[in-house]
Amino acid sequence: MTEAMTGAEMFLVRIGDAERGTCLDALTEHHRYGRLSAEECDRRQQAALEALTAADLGRLVADLPSLPTGVDRRVRRLAAR
Repeated sequence: MTEAMTGAEMFLVRIGDAERGTCLDALTEHHRYGRLSAEECDRRQQAALEALTAADLGRLVADLPSLPTGVDRRVRRLAAR
């Protein structure tokens, strides 16, 4: 039987392509709102593509405000598990 994971352990759970894609969408939106330069957006998107855990993705949007579209909330919820 698998034991229940703590919040910290969930933060380190490996993510997949769907989660990476959600983060890419959020970063693109932040670029469209002028919060990220093209270079910074590219850097963060490359990091998202290389991300292995929810923690990796969470760091990429941690300093950005919430978006009206809500796409970044999905990334933040994933990272907060």
